[in-house]
Amino acid sequence: MRQFTKTVGEAKTEYFINGKKPSLLIVSGVHGDEFGVINSVRASIRRYLTRLPDFLFIPEMSSSAVLLGTRKNKEGLDLNRSFFDDSPSGEIRLIMEIIKNFHFDICFSFHEDLSLSEFYFYDAFGKNLGGSKLLKDLQEEIESFDVNLLNGVDDPNDPVLGDTFVDGYHYYPIEKGFANKFGFFSDWCFVNKIIKRYINPEIPGHLPQGKKDKLVDLIFRYLILNLK
Repeated sequence: MRQFTKTVGEAKTEYFINGKKPSLLIVSGVHGDEFGVINSVRASIRRYLTRLPDFLFIPEMSSSAVLLGTRKNKEGLDLNRSFFDDSPSGEIRLIMEIIKNFHFDICFSFHEDLSLSEFYFYDAFGKNLGGSKLLKDLQEEIESFDVNLLNGVDDPNDPVLGDTFVDGYHYYPIEKGFANKFGFFSDWCFVNKIIKRYINPEIPGHLPQGKKDKLVDLIFRYLILNLK
């Protein structure tokens, strides 16, 4: 696994590439107050390194937000509402420069939900896992750790969210005329043909670090090692 450092203006971050032709994109640290999963993801990558497909990993999408421990970065931006081609943000232009020439089969973007105690994840653009044995097995093992699955709305107070989850799962199909309306990282990547599928696990932020580690490990074992 090779380590690189990228700088654009005052923005700077490290990233890693394993293999010659990465088909998997793994990111974390989009929001600086969701830093608990960053080391969980690092640990799982080390654990499963020899079994993973070729990948690119960006541990801290917003290094300044992680340093501050805040949702918004030092420019006052929520990175996951600001991914537009004409963004003036140095951190966004930095991430765009890193990934713009790649074409990934799938992206996993690890987040934490600091307000909910239930686990859930978004699955966008790929095959619907609803009703599959893979999803059922994952759900059952998560619950075996005494972690509940979200049944209901993720965030009714966010005007661009408010999605309804069933047993911790919500699927987004590809829609005709799909466009990047809200500045989501996932949507920018899809519109620019950088990714074909996007999965966003939301780890409950209140959990002790050990349980966060276990949940991230489950995502690797059940999803990252099995989906394309």
